[in-house]
Amino acid sequence: MNLRNITRMEYQPPFGWMVRIQYGRKTYRKFFNDKKYGGKNLSLLAAVAWRDELKKKNGIPNTTMNAVGWANSNTGVVGVSLSKDKRQYIVSWVDANGRPNRASVSIRKYGKEKAFERACRIRKKMEEWRLNGNVLPDSKKRDQRARDMRKYTKEELIEYLRKMAAIVNRVPTSRDFKKTRPNYHKFTKTFGSWNAAIAAAGLRKENFNPDKSLQGNANPDLQAKEKGASEINIQ
Repeated sequence: MNLRNITRMEYQPPFGWMVRIQYGRKTYRKFFNDKKYGGKNLSLLAAVAWRDELKKKNGIPNTTMNAVGWANSNTGVVGVSLSKDKRQYIVSWVDANGRPNRASVSIRKYGKEKAFERACRIRKKMEEWRLNGNVLPDSKKRDQRARDMRKYTKEELIEYLRKMAAIVNRVPTSRDFKKTRPNYHKFTKTFGSWNAAIAAAGLRKENFNPDKSLQGNANPDLQAKEKGASEINIQ
């Protein structure tokens, strides 16, 4: 039997079961006296029935996991907040083992309204996972650990672009940096857009000349990283 929110009271008479539930910003409490309900077991059954009915009536998740009923975020939604630069929504949650996780949704990519809706869907899905006793899949954990946290200078990114141009013998596209380190997100974040990064590297189609502008960079190294990510090494 699930005794979540139910405590046995035997310190001093009267003996019985105390039900305490805190959800939202409200606290629900009721004592079930053994003598009143005809014994220890019957009072426990009454306490369990009252707890389950209260949770159902007030929309409180009936789970062994902790459930938060109010939001401290700047959006008013639990686990969803707007970043300080107002460029994305941050979604945060913990899995069934209490391990914190997070994800982000770009406002630039989806628009503010759709990005917020998407962030709320992610949070709702992950909260349902947690309440059902699930944890983040191992594959997603590996993807999070594989994130490139390094900060690159503009000069380094330009050098990476020029070396990639030498490899593919053309002006690089964002797809060329989809599974590399740095990936294309580093370029767009630093320069504002992919085209701006290409222009900064002097790799416009009209003036692209691999033999002249990329001389000496014909054979750069590509080292494989975990899960297929690679990094172009500057020699």
